[in-house]
Amino acid sequence: MKRAFLALAFLLLLAISARAQTPSCLDSGESVVDTLHLQVSFSTSSSSASIAVEAFVGRTLSGRTDYIINTSSIKFSGDGSGINSKSTLQIFDMIAMATVSQGISQGLTNCPTSCTNPTVTKVITSGCVHRSGSDTNTHFEPCSPTSCCVRTYSVCCPNGTGSPVITLLSSQSSGCTPNSYCESTCP
Repeated sequence: MKRAFLALAFLLLLAISARAQTPSCLDSGESVVDTLHLQVSFSTSSSSASIAVEAFVGRTLSGRTDYIINTSSIKFSGDGSGINSKSTLQIFDMIAMATVSQGISQGLTNCPTSCTNPTVTKVITSGCVHRSGSDTNTHFEPCSPTSCCVRTYSVCCPNGTGSPVITLLSSQSSGCTPNSYCESTCP
């Protein structure tokens, strides 16, 4: 009984934390069911680096799996010049694609073999962030708790889950007025 209560309390804290990240962008009735921790590696012509990030896994009432990126969890390692060479938009695009890919590999997002009827999933991020620091000390903080970017993807796996076809269908921002302090994360 005590374990069940602790598990319920943990899930409630995850749901509160995910809603604090992007409250206006979750579907009505969507609940947090899991957490992903992932590493995103990338290379430039002269360097390589990686990004560690936490994503909450949401499930809508219709059964669709969504991913909510915890912006404050983003951490960098590796060659600082590679990190500095990537724009904020490029970093959030890489994180979103890697999150969907890991969700597929862990069986959280169904990936049909036929691309004529793909699965649809969403990745929700802060829509407006302040980027500070440089190199491995680069850090992002949301500019507004209600601003978000929702990327909608179709996914299918005609060659197996090891090589999914992930296609950005659309992106929608709840608003960001870029200035010297804040910048948009939405394509």
